[in-house]
Formats: sequence, C-alpha cells, structure tokens
Amino acid sequence: MSCGTARLRLAFAALLVVFLWASHPVAGQGLPASSKARISDTKGFGKLLRYTKDGAAFRAAYAANPSKACSAAGGKGLCAAAAGSEEATALLVATSPAVYDARNDAGDFNPISPVKDQRPCQTSVAFAITAAAEAAAASALQINGSSISLSQQDLQFCPGLQRGCYDNWEIWPALERLVNDTVVDSECLPYTAPQSDDPARLCNYRCRDPPRAILQGKFRYSPLREVISAQKQIRRYGAFVTRFNLYEDFFEWVAKVPQKDPAAVYTCPKSSTPAPDAQAVAVVGYDNVKQAWIVKNSWGAATGDRGFFRVKFGVCGMMAPGDTFGVFYLPDTLKTLEVAGAAPSRQGKKCYMYRARKEDSLAKIADRTVVSIADPVPSPAADPAVPDPSATEAEVLLAFKSSLGDPPTLSNWKAGTPPCGNPSAKQQPWKQVYCSTFGSTQQVYIIDLSLIGLTGTLDDSVPLRNLSRLQALWMSGNELSGTLPKSWGSIRSLHEIKLDMNALTGELPMEWRDLRKLKNLFLNGNRLAGSAPPEWAELASLEYLLLGGNSLTGSIPAAWSSMAKLAHSSVYDNKGLFGCLPFDWNARAVKVQLSSGPEAADGTAGLSLGGTCICGYCSAPDSSACEAEAVGLLQALVLLVVL
Repeated sequence: MSCGTARLRLAFAALLVVFLWASHPVAGQGLPASSKARISDTKGFGKLLRYTKDGAAFRAAYAANPSKACSAAGGKGLCAAAAGSEEATALLVATSPAVYDARNDAGDFNPISPVKDQRPCQTSVAFAITAAAEAAAASALQINGSSISLSQQDLQFCPGLQRGCYDNWEIWPALERLVNDTVVDSECLPYTAPQSDDPARLCNYRCRDPPRAILQGKFRYSPLREVISAQKQIRRYGAFVTRFNLYEDFFEWVAKVPQKDPAAVYTCPKSSTPAPDAQAVAVVGYDNVKQAWIVKNSWGAATGDRGFFRVKFGVCGMMAPGDTFGVFYLPDTLKTLEVAGAAPSRQGKKCYMYRARKEDSLAKIADRTVVSIADPVPSPAADPAVPDPSATEAEVLLAFKSSLGDPPTLSNWKAGTPPCGNPSAKQQPWKQVYCSTFGSTQQVYIIDLSLIGLTGTLDDSVPLRNLSRLQALWMSGNELSGTLPKSWGSIRSLHEIKLDMNALTGELPMEWRDLRKLKNLFLNGNRLAGSAPPEWAELASLEYLLLGGNSLTGSIPAAWSSMAKLAHSSVYDNKGLFGCLPFDWNARAVKVQLSSGPEAADGTAGLSLGGTCICGYCSAPDSSACEAEAVGLLQALVLLVVL
C-alpha cells in the first residue's frame, strides 16, 4: 500500500473518530489520562528502601566507632565509595535525611509558595510547573517561596497559545514555554479560571514584568527517571513535577482523611483498570520510612492537609517516564554560602569552615556546594587523539566565541579573565557561562547561548572536548547554519545538547554515538538531511530525542529499540521518512510527538506522524512496514467509540 493511500484511509478513519467523540463531554484536570503511565524506577524504590535501612545501621555504627564502621568489608564499604558506584549511591542515601519536607527542612527559609486553586479549569499542568519553578528559584536564592508568584494564566493561555479552560496540556511542552519565554508575575496577570477563550480577556495584562526576585537568572529543566535523583532534586530545588493518576475514590479520601490525619498515605486502588483522569502535581517532600511522597496540589488550601497530601511510592503513575521533571533556576550571580571564618592556609590554599545548621545533613551540604561525598574515580589514561589538554577553558571558549563571529552578547569573554570569575579580584563570571566547584576548582559545566541572535557555523576544530566538566550546551533559537560538528562526539561529559530552531544542514553525525552520558538531544526545527544513523543506538542514556521539522530520509533504524531510557521523541515533518517506529518504543510507552503536518504531494492530509510516511509502530522487532496495521488500529478505535 502506498503512503498516499494509507494517509487517505487514515484520514477517513480519524475524521470518523473525531465526529463520534465530539459529542462526549470532556472532563479532567488538564493532563491527558494514559493507560500506559507507570512508575519508571521500580528497582530504584527497592534499592532506596534497602539503602535507607542500611544507612541507619551505618550511621549508628559510625557514631559508635568511626574507624570500625569504615573498615567494614575490607575497607571497601561506604567510607571508600567511588563516585558513580553503587556504594556512592548508598552513601548518598545514608547521609541524607530519611524524611524530608521542603516546607520545614530547607533551613531559615521556606521555598514552597502558598497553595493555589485552579478552580473548574483544567490547568493543573500550569499550576504544578509554576509551583516547582517558584520553589527552584526560592531555593537557589535562599528566600521564601511566598515572595515569588508566577502567573499560571500567562503560562497556560498566553501569548496566542489558543488554549482554553478545558484543553489538555502535556508537561513537557509547558516546561518549554517556561524556559523559552518570560512568564509574568501573578499581579500582572491574575488567575481568573476564565470560561472564555477570547485572547483579549485571557491575556489582559496589567503589566509585563516577571517576579522581581527572578529577574537575574533563568529556568531550566531536566527529566527525572530515578527515585534517588528525584529526592535529591527536592533537597536542592524544593520540588519536582510529575503525573498523578486520579481514581474516583481519591476525591472522597482527600476531602476527609488528611484533615483528621495529616500523615495518612493514599495508596491508589489495586486495580488493572486505567485511571479515568490525571493531573500534574508538584512533589515537595518524601518519607522513606512510610514510603510516601509529599504532594502539593492545586485545589486550594481547604482540601487535604492544607492543600497537601501523601501518596505511596510507586503507585498512581507517580514518576512515570516522560512526565517527571526537575525544574532548576540558574541565577546570574550565585549567593555564597555562609562561612564561619578562614582556617590556616594549607599547601598554599585558603580553607574555609562552614558552620553546620540544625537542618543540615552531609548530603545537603554536598548538594549546596556541588561536590561529591564519594572519592572521585581515577582519571583514565589520556586519549592520544585528543588535542593538547593544557589548553585552558578560557582559550577554548575564546576560540568558540571567535568561530561564532564574536557576538556582542559575549563582550565580557576576554583573554586574561577567568570564565568562572574571581570574587577576590572583583571579576564577574563570563555571561552565559555557568560554573560549579569540582574538587577545589571552579570549572565550566553549562554554556547557554540560546536566543542571542547567533549566526555563522559550528567550527569542528574548536576543542570543546577540553571543557572536561561541560554537561550542557544550549544554543536553541538562533540562526546557525552549516553542519553538526563530528568532534562533539568526543565531549564525553555532555548530558544535554540543544540546537533546535536553527538552520543547520547536513547529516546526523555517526560519531555522536560516543556521547554515552547524553540524556537530552534537541535538533528539531532545522534543515538536517540524510538517514538516521543506526550507531546512535549506543546512546544508552538518551531520554529525549527531538528530530521533528527536518528533512531526514529513510526509516527509523530498528536498532534504536535498544535506547533503553528513551521516554520522548519527535520525528514529524520529515517528508522523506517512511516505514514504522521501533517495536519496543510502543512496548515501553515512549511518547512520540504528533503533528497534523503539511499536505502531502497527492493532496491528502499528513496524518499520524504529520509530514512523514510513518504511520505507526512496527508489529514485530524486525517489521519494515505497517501501514495496513495502523489503519486497522484506527478502525478498531472507531468501533470502540461506537460501542
């Protein structure tokens, strides 16, 4: 069957589905229900509980006799944990609070903003994301969350989003809106639970200002898949966002039980029946003893425990892959930690003493100072193919700046000044560069060049691999052209590459298969061509792969099924793509972004994955065509709606 014929049949079936479904009332909280939403880290919960129990025993043994506790297992126990090892994870749990509530345990400030009420509108996604964003900014700035109030109305409806009070929204695109646009203060655009879809009423701004506290910084986000990482996110940034599947019994439970017993834990029905509804929530605490999350809801302070409730680990779709994210805030100027005073110089280095606070734990201090509580893994032998490692970070970044045409935004990138700044010499960090402390050294770990009008090409000869701690390279929304640098495949420390919404051309470089730590790869909205490299199947850590809006050809390699952590992808509007999506993506509930797409050459609408000849999932791991199967699925859906 030709792609055009398949589209025509798909179009007819889809129109019938829409016609039959139009008469059904839409109800919900704003996050689409999903029969495939599940917890993402089942093994992690088991490990967490074991680590919590072992950690309590370790702390007791250490308090009684430190040397004896550390000599356990031949000196290879928790005290000798190497960074990245399972022992290091156990040590992190052992030195972290077993119970943590960001409202009470953050210190001399409360990063959690007051509970709000979404009222009849299906706007839980906007409320959950603003709650997490407010907590992240307050945590980074060490101020009360009550002093930051982002406008849910602005995030949900404006500008020109054409979204109404009863329209669903996924968490990921809402986060993109948060980080790429300015969300104003709630005083500028108060939430009114608008029943009208009129943009003039929805977006009647009193002013255009974001909350004053967050003017000097940016929001970013990252997917969360591991429960231990999610708990670390709470301790460091106050909250994370996730899905909560709603069952009928929850409404009665939350209205009655938490008021009588605030520590009561909701468990979700033990049923294989999918939840009829879902909402987005912000998680602000955890209890490893009772095995529960502490959740901030958006139904007002009169429900639950003053607007909060507890839910058992591993139920109700909590921490579902593709629906669980940490929001963090990067202030332009970092607030230094309070120190008790200077200690005598040791080997020419000035040391400082940090005065522990009542609420501190060892892991929390490590989180705030961005250091590891485990011994670093020994450095591997130098790769002879890598350029001279003596090149300083400043030299590399200046070469990078030059290759981009010396943009005026980066005017303070100057030779003779350190990229991370020097407070003692009153030297500010370079703009768009974020540093962290590794050992005793400040090193670059994020370069954010998004939306600054960059032109030119990406020079393959700039040795960015010498930025040994670089984890994120963000260059979205510019006018970059040329090809993707093959040499970036040697930046082994990278976790994120964002090059979306540029004018890049050429093929996807096979050499990027070596980016084994890469979690997020955004290449959508360019002019990339050629086929998808099967070698990218080696990107074992990849969670987000966005390739939509390019000119890719051929089929999606079946080998990409081995991307075991992939949670979200997009391949729409690639007119030359055909065939089917990897079989395992469907089995693992990988979310593939859909689009209505442009019209095809024969005049039929580009349905399914818009603008492509892809029309569904492979029926078997080695299947190469599935047009007929996709049509059959839609026809079955029509029958279900009729029944």
